[in-house]
Amino acid sequence: MQNNSKPLTAAPMEELGIERQDEIKILNLKNLGYTMVRNAIPEDLLQQVQVAFDAKMNKQIDDLGRQYRNQSNRFDLIPLWQEPVFRKLVNLPKVMPVVRGYMERYWDDEPAIFGAGHGHCLFEHSPAHQAWHNDARVNKKASDMTPPIYIRLTFLIEDVDEEMGPTGLLPGTHGTHVNSPPWFNAPDGQPRSVPDMVLATGKAGDCMINDTSIYHTNTPNLSDRVRKVIWAIYAGTRTPIWERKDLPQDYKDQARLTKSDVGPLDDPVLAALFRNYPEE
Repeated sequence: MQNNSKPLTAAPMEELGIERQDEIKILNLKNLGYTMVRNAIPEDLLQQVQVAFDAKMNKQIDDLGRQYRNQSNRFDLIPLWQEPVFRKLVNLPKVMPVVRGYMERYWDDEPAIFGAGHGHCLFEHSPAHQAWHNDARVNKKASDMTPPIYIRLTFLIEDVDEEMGPTGLLPGTHGTHVNSPPWFNAPDGQPRSVPDMVLATGKAGDCMINDTSIYHTNTPNLSDRVRKVIWAIYAGTRTPIWERKDLPQDYKDQARLTKSDVGPLDDPVLAALFRNYPEE
């Protein structure tokens, strides 16, 4: 109930109640194309994820070397969803209500996990691995347009500041099927600093949620630390599954999981999230 009496002196602004926090994040995702969820990963789970991530990263370094880069010019760790500790990230209580609420309200759809789950390492003093772009572009003719309209989660596994190569985004540019202008990027392919861009910085355990059609980029890691993140992508159950045709088959095979790869899921919510995976 509203109190119509006006205060006589200034006081600190009243904060929104916890029941409205998700509502603001859903509105930000709709209007800005992204939102941040702080402390998304509980501390005990975060420690498990950090240990598992480092083990996977170090094994890949031993097997392939630190100079390894895939066809997307990245040092990716895939797949992650085979391991239960990583699968726990896709249904976190601080994140899932935002994703589900957004999809139900604006897509009239339900979320399902798409792809194998990627860990990404941007090593110290590394240039950006990707220029400005969006992930929903028109192909050669409009009738061929099959935009990947996805929601992506970026979990920060360690603290990420502005020097560590955080994701850059240009708020409000989501919902377009036109790629970012070429002059967003320098002649060498590195992204330029664009006015009004925001950087997805935060503490270990934070999570950025974004519409993949927003203009976004990696930024160079100018620090002495490795930037470690995990990506999870949700598709709507009616979303056409987009597959990059420029990636080699062996890479696509790594990124594709089946229900047998994931294994039996006793949790009905997780089973529903992974329901779009093929049987074999």
